[in-house]
Amino acid sequence: MRIALFGHFMYELAVGLRENPDNDVQLFLDSATLPTGLRDEPLLNDAAFAKVAPWVTHREILRPADAEITEHLAGFDVAIVTDLGPIFAASAATEFVFVPSGWDLTHAPFPFRSRSTRRRGRSDLLEVVVAARLRRGIRAATSIWASAFLPVRLAVERLGCSLGGCLPQAIDTELFSPVVAPLSVNARSGAVSVFHPTRMMLVPEPFLVETGGWKRNDLF
Repeated sequence: MRIALFGHFMYELAVGLRENPDNDVQLFLDSATLPTGLRDEPLLNDAAFAKVAPWVTHREILRPADAEITEHLAGFDVAIVTDLGPIFAASAATEFVFVPSGWDLTHAPFPFRSRSTRRRGRSDLLEVVVAARLRRGIRAATSIWASAFLPVRLAVERLGCSLGGCLPQAIDTELFSPVVAPLSVNARSGAVSVFHPTRMMLVPEPFLVETGGWKRNDLF
């Protein structure tokens, strides 16, 4: 089966799918939004597996039917997409699954509800266009794979869709397991390190609470 994946959130899944020799897997990553953590992955140098390019620009969003990434996706049996992938997958008329990374389901499709989270101005007009294209794309998905926690359920209901399932993310438990060691007197009297979310929001803005963006930093 020829499988296309779009979005950096799909990297680990793409690596896993290509382990099956019956799968012809191609991963498409937008160079403008490529995370630092992926830039050094050796597999990105394999042109038969990963294609990194400026797939998503204003022109592509305005005219997704004519976008180069849409043409690529049209040549696959199925696509698994995240971020703005539904915009192009829907235009490609390829059967596809949407696996939201978060903002692409709870924020981006609702430009008026999410306006408090961004700077106001000319970009608001583009956000409305992106939202319209993305809503159409999400509704065209064969299935939406996401955990059914409240922000996701609310967003899906507003779009008139339903959740199809959940695709758990793989975690290296050996790498991320805490090291348990007895605390010494010096350790107890030393500095304390607090690991916090990137969004330091201390006021519970209603939209951010509803969409899961408020991480209860006020407790710190």
